[in-house]
Amino acid sequence: MNRILAPFSLRRLGVSPHEASRLRIVWSLRLLYQVGFVIAWTILTALFVEQFGIDNLLWFFLAEAVVMIGGSVIARVLVTRVNLQKYLLITVFLPLLFLGAAFAFPSGSLEFFFFLVLAKDLGFYQLSLALYRKDESLFTPAEAQKMMPFVESAITIGAVVGAGITVWAMGVFPVEALLVI
Repeated sequence: MNRILAPFSLRRLGVSPHEASRLRIVWSLRLLYQVGFVIAWTILTALFVEQFGIDNLLWFFLAEAVVMIGGSVIARVLVTRVNLQKYLLITVFLPLLFLGAAFAFPSGSLEFFFFLVLAKDLGFYQLSLALYRKDESLFTPAEAQKMMPFVESAITIGAVVGAGITVWAMGVFPVEALLVI
């Protein structure tokens, strides 16, 4: 098995065994985040268009942008006042809280979409910032400069994997069920 994986050794890419263990963690977290983000964005947008029509899509994007800006302002305050572990917990549980609140309403209601937008753009979007903070805490500045291209590859691969999963899953499951997953 090692002979098969030998061409893919991180050592051949200039990554030491000490750095490789941390890189695998960071890379995996970023990949999972990106897969989740692509799935959430695609499903939410598709649900909105299905329910309210393509004519209202720009209003939807405007609402998302306002929530993202608000989330960024809140994150700016939290980042300086809360330690990394607490911030990670907040950014993991906040989207779950909003997602649970969304499912308290009928799937076609405006309240349902309001809480979904809060889950994705206020909560889940801030998780990306938390992951970047985690990256900074695991690597020295010199290591980070060397590791970030590898970490960024997880974003690209995660987008492709997320899109593939979404296309497959939308043909198998009801769209609302995909949000729960």
